[in-house]
Amino acid sequence: MTLTEFKAALAMTRLSIDGRATLGALLVLVDGKTRIEAAQAAECSHQAVARSIAKICRATKRCGYCGAKVKRITA
Repeated sequence: MTLTEFKAALAMTRLSIDGRATLGALLVLVDGKTRIEAAQAAECSHQAVARSIAKICRATKRCGYCGAKVKRITA
């Protein structure tokens, strides 16, 4: 994901642009860091980073790692 795509995805969510977890999500999705490294750099928990990534992926309906469309599984 590029920085421009990240900003567009962030606009679709209610996440704060100044939040620590949002910074962690940026480090994972744009810079390619692991969740643990991003959480340490952003000074928040890796669970918060994972939640931010999930919100961004749900808003864009795309996988944050590979960019593929996310399909909803119905049981």
